[in-house]
Amino acid sequence: MKQMENNRLSSDYLYSFTKNFEALKNILKSGFRYSKNHEKIPYESYEQENFIVCFCDILPEQAGYHKSIYGSNALSFKKEWGIKKGISPVRYVHKSSPGCLSKYIQIKNDLRKALTDEGGVLGNFLALTTLIQAREKGYLTKDSFDDEIGNEALDNFIEGTNIRFQEKKEKVGSKYLTEIYNDWISPLITYLNKMVNELEARDAYMRIYSGDFRDIKEKILYDEREWRAVKIITIEEEAENPNIKKERDKLGHFPDSYNLMFEANDIYEILVENEEKKNELKKFINDQLPQFKSIIDSIKVID
Repeated sequence: MKQMENNRLSSDYLYSFTKNFEALKNILKSGFRYSKNHEKIPYESYEQENFIVCFCDILPEQAGYHKSIYGSNALSFKKEWGIKKGISPVRYVHKSSPGCLSKYIQIKNDLRKALTDEGGVLGNFLALTTLIQAREKGYLTKDSFDDEIGNEALDNFIEGTNIRFQEKKEKVGSKYLTEIYNDWISPLITYLNKMVNELEARDAYMRIYSGDFRDIKEKILYDEREWRAVKIITIEEEAENPNIKKERDKLGHFPDSYNLMFEANDIYEILVENEEKKNELKKFINDQLPQFKSIIDSIKVID
């Protein structure tokens, strides 16, 4: 009986290609940097900014075009390592995809605006309910509240809402109002904050289906089969280092202490351009990275 051919359309391994041979050494030595990445989303002129590390799971025999763009040197990792590290396939979207329509953009922008209000839990609650009502009544029509410059009807509505709220606040009394906030409003706002964080994290794994890329017009980005690691600063990390965002933005990447790390056992193979580079990398590992000596036999000259 004839053996069935391999019908797989993706590799069991994650590849990171680069034109810069020295980058292989730096990655082996220090791990992957989370670097700033600006990319368009298919909604008007919107862009998203994330700090990411990119991989692909294109089959090596089908990676010729990909290598012509990104380079022929590569580190290849077991997918189990990637999954364990939270590296995930991106979601490719177009202008009609859920999450790229105006309604979703408006909801996310309203949540962002309300939950960054400096008035605490009460301020968050009042801001959110005001924005919801302003949209329902047609006072707020643009995608972002910050775009509503000179909207007198919206300004009057917000002012009237604040006045009515203060009147009701005085009638209820601070003691009962505090109990209501603590028992019902605060848990709601906390939950909404978590939801916004989840939306932001999920959308960081979104990429446009096709678009201009470097000097290529309307590249089908979907063909890159990207997997992505995204670094999002946790509350604990920011509390430990309050200047981390400023430091990250100044560098254009996270400091190396935040790098995406791996061990020798996580690597499947290393691809280089020629025998000279292969011997150079072997010597580099032997001299400077003894913890990676076990992977020397996995270094191959790329076909």
